[in-house]
Amino acid sequence: MITRVDQLFLPGKQLALPFSVPGVEGPPDALAAEDDRINILVIGLDRRPKEADTGIYRADTMIVLTIHPGSKRAAMVSFPRDLWIQIPLPSGGVIETRMNETYEYGQILKQQGKYDGDGPTMVKQMLQHNFGIGIDNYAVLDFDGFIQLIDALGGINIYLPDRVAYWYSTNELGYDEYYYDVGPGYYYFTGEDALAYARYRNDSDLYRIQRQQRVIFAAVNKSLSVDMLSRAPQLWERYHGAVKTDISVFRVPGLAALVKGITTDAIVPYSIGDAVIGFSGYDGASLLRMLPDKGVGIIGSTFRPPAVARENAKVSLVSLTGNSTQLKQAEFYLQLQGIAAENLSRGSLPAGERPTKAEVIYGPRAEVTARFLARWLGGSLHQDFAAGSTVTVVLDADTRLAQVAFPGTDSGAAPASRYQGINTGQFNPFQPPPSTNEPNRPTPVVPTVTSRPAGTPVPSPSGSPTPTRTATPAPGATATPTAQPGSTGTPRPN
Repeated sequence: MITRVDQLFLPGKQLALPFSVPGVEGPPDALAAEDDRINILVIGLDRRPKEADTGIYRADTMIVLTIHPGSKRAAMVSFPRDLWIQIPLPSGGVIETRMNETYEYGQILKQQGKYDGDGPTMVKQMLQHNFGIGIDNYAVLDFDGFIQLIDALGGINIYLPDRVAYWYSTNELGYDEYYYDVGPGYYYFTGEDALAYARYRNDSDLYRIQRQQRVIFAAVNKSLSVDMLSRAPQLWERYHGAVKTDISVFRVPGLAALVKGITTDAIVPYSIGDAVIGFSGYDGASLLRMLPDKGVGIIGSTFRPPAVARENAKVSLVSLTGNSTQLKQAEFYLQLQGIAAENLSRGSLPAGERPTKAEVIYGPRAEVTARFLARWLGGSLHQDFAAGSTVTVVLDADTRLAQVAFPGTDSGAAPASRYQGINTGQFNPFQPPPSTNEPNRPTPVVPTVTSRPAGTPVPSPSGSPTPTRTATPAPGATATPTAQPGSTGTPRPN
């Protein structure tokens, strides 16, 4: 009861008893402490501030944040909006479509009375079905909510490695457009500025993922620098209307205490955009397929327990039935659980071992990995002192591995030219340019947010330039926007 109560209200702050009491768990082992993760799904809706609230919107941003309380580390993985996936249907079966339609489809079925869940529920089920990712909680933001949260921080200071310039309108009504032109360099962003930067995708949605992660890191860094987390309950009371979530108000203090111990240096960003190829849909739309060998490695790296990563054990697979298909599935599945491909092999039983059923045999320097795999695969644990840092996973005829869809992974499809050259490996959104080329960084300041009509410049804090804006005149006005340097031919957003 003690552990259940404090788990509910204070995640990451569980009470550990130094002795055993009947009916109450004792102190957890190292793996249990580090693998007691929290997975939070963040959904960004494509809903404009002045748009009617129909409840049916597409989710143009999907990020899963995973937090390891025991190690005070975290990771995030972003998914491209145009990724081809399967949506499991309440009535059975699946439909295949692009990822950003999942939330919308769940809301439609809910309104039609054909689904007990809603948009977030369907996204959670889609992630489990396609990628084997379980979600504990979710948070949904629209444009207004995003702006409010950034402004609640007092704005953010952010480094931009490249220029972003285009005609921008929050509502896309035409008359409220202004010319948005930022970067490269260090900038101060209000909520509206950050939204315009995070929404830009004239180059591609894969680059937009990088910009969104860059904004997230700047926001986390700002919240730590001004100790916003110590005021989490008060801020939640004031701004909870900006976020739709299933996180109870009673859990906010515990989550805030948990996040407070995690710095931006301890958050590792990943993107499934680094494991895709493009193809054209039947209607000519540009879509993305995930390459399974690359995608499974990214997901495994995101959710790998830190204790398993530190052990870095070699894992050998043996099938008692000699089933090569079973071995292939096991290799795929173990990579999904975080075992690096280079650490996996197909081998033989250690000398003297003659198991007749599923078993995990491990050396003294691979115990954490062995316990982790046994938890997922089942089977008994057996230590072999001669095995060193190696784990041998023995599969029998009854071994059943969870099935993951990974739809649309036809590796023979030709990459769409639009996406070529984008996937260059892990992206670090908090990495400034090399010191030899770095401009003079402005002294960090807490900027003053000034409310203004759309298109009116905000006073810049010392040393942090604000984006250049040129307002588009309202309907009936005769003035024309002043051209900005380099703005010729800048496309307007679709």
